[in-house]
Amino acid sequence: MEQSNSKKFRPNDPVGNLLRGVRCDSVLFPSKFSDPVVVSSNDNLGEAFRKLIDNQILAAPILDSISTEVISVISMVDILNILVDEISERELELLKNKDDPLWQTMYARLLSRKDAIVHTKMAELLDRKVDSFKFLDPVYKLKYNEPVMRAVEIMVEKKAHRVIITDDRNRFTTFITQSRVLELVSTILHAVPEAHQTLSDMKLQGLAIKDIATVKSSDMVFKAFKMMKEKGVSGVGVVDELNHVVGNISVNDLKLLDFDLTFISMLGTTAKEYMEVISHPESLHMEKKPIRNRPLRKMLAGLERPIITCSMRDSLVSVISVVNHYHIHRVFVEDETGHAIGVLSLHDILDALLNIKKAIVTAD
Repeated sequence: MEQSNSKKFRPNDPVGNLLRGVRCDSVLFPSKFSDPVVVSSNDNLGEAFRKLIDNQILAAPILDSISTEVISVISMVDILNILVDEISERELELLKNKDDPLWQTMYARLLSRKDAIVHTKMAELLDRKVDSFKFLDPVYKLKYNEPVMRAVEIMVEKKAHRVIITDDRNRFTTFITQSRVLELVSTILHAVPEAHQTLSDMKLQGLAIKDIATVKSSDMVFKAFKMMKEKGVSGVGVVDELNHVVGNISVNDLKLLDFDLTFISMLGTTAKEYMEVISHPESLHMEKKPIRNRPLRKMLAGLERPIITCSMRDSLVSVISVVNHYHIHRVFVEDETGHAIGVLSLHDILDALLNIKKAIVTAD
C-alpha cells in the first residue's frame, strides 16, 4: 500500500498531487452546499426557478420524489432555453410599445403562456411531455470517496460544468463545480512554474483560446440569449463598433430577476440598454415587487459588473486569480489594440492545468 501511494505522489506535480489527494467529501474542498439545495420531481418549473434565485445558484439536482435519488439537473440554462423557444422577436417588438392596440393582447397571451410553463412539474419535463424541452446538463455522478482529480477529468472530458457527489445510497451530498476546483488549485499555483507562463507561451503548448461569441451593443438582447442556445454557451460578449468588449451577457443574469414579463419585455431592448438596467436590477422590482431574499438585497446594494479582459501577455495564474476574485466564468482576450480576439472559459483553464500535469508526468 505504501509503495502504491508513493507512486501516486510526484514531487514536480503539485496540482496533480493535490487533486489526487483530496477526496470529493473533504472539508478542504471549498463548498457552500453544507445545506444542499435540491428540487423534487414533484416541484413545478416555477418553484425550481425560485429555489435557484433565492439561493443564488445556477443549478440544482432534481431528486426522485420517492427514491430521493438524483435523476437530473435543472439549471439557468434550461430556463434560458425555455424563454428563447417560447418568445419571438416580433412579440418582443410589440411589448416595447404599450400604446400599441395589440400590446394588451400580446401581454395577456405571453402571461398565459408563462403561467402554463411555470406550473409544469419536473416529472412531466423529465418524461418529455412538454414539446421541444430537454434538460441540457447531463448528470455526472461520483461517490463521495473518489478523488477530486476524477471529477476534474470528467469536467474536462465531458465539458461538464459540475459533477454531483453522492453517498453510498446514491443520495445527493454536494456539487463539485469548475469554479470550486479553481479556488482549490489556486492555493498552490505559486509552486507551479508552468502556470506563470504567458497565455501566448501556453497557447503554443496547447492552451485553447476559443473564438468569442459576441453581439453588438446596438443589437436586441434577445439575439444574445438566442446565440447562447445555438452555440451551447452560457455567456456572450458585447462589443462596440470598434470590436472592443464593453460588457457581458450571461445566464447568470437570470439569478437577479424573476421569471416574469418584466424580464421578458427587457429581451426586446438593446444590449446596451439591458446592461445598464442589469447594473441596477433593484429598479426592476420597484416597490410592488420587493426583493424578498435578504442576501440578494444586500448583494444588489453594492453590485459591480466589471468588464474582465486579459491579454496574451498575462499569465495563467493571474487570469485564475481574477476569475476567483470576481466569481466569473469567462475572461475575454484582447490584442494590443484592445480588440476582442477570443475567450477563456473555466473549462479551458482546467484543461490547461491538466495538460500541465500530463507534461510533468511525461517528463518524469
